[in-house]
Amino acid sequence: MSNNAITGAAHPLQFIEVVAGMRNVVNLEMSPLTDRDISELDLWVQTRYIRMARAAAADIPQDQQEREIEVAQRTAAGLTAFSGSGANMIATVDGMARVVWQSIRARHHDVTEERIKKLLFNPDNLAEANARFKAANIADAPIEKKARTPLTERQRKALRRRVRG
Repeated sequence: MSNNAITGAAHPLQFIEVVAGMRNVVNLEMSPLTDRDISELDLWVQTRYIRMARAAAADIPQDQQEREIEVAQRTAAGLTAFSGSGANMIATVDGMARVVWQSIRARHHDVTEERIKKLLFNPDNLAEANARFKAANIADAPIEKKARTPLTERQRKALRRRVRG
């Protein structure tokens, strides 16, 4: 683990949010995941797996449906957030939103998981979240500087108007 993971120090996390054509910076602090956070992520993955199995089995006969759900529950009991099928679920936007939210919630009580999910649909924000997660939680992970997506001409003009006031 990184020194920050050992001490619990936060990593700055900077997202870009576009509102009404304007780019706004959202500054957050990402803390290393605790054992409790990891257990909650495991439970999230297991619950999601069972929910997906139930949805998939909704249109089959009741007896077959019950067997499918039993198999899903046994399978889910062995899932963890950072290995196998659990890691595949974490690698989605929903999964990353959950991880980021778990990492920021202690310092940002007002930020919802849904807002994080919306922010992560921006590829630059997703790359930023991945880099900061690694830096906060993985030993000797370098902090990568990311390249920002260039502003469009429309955004540049809006920014100039805003600066001129």
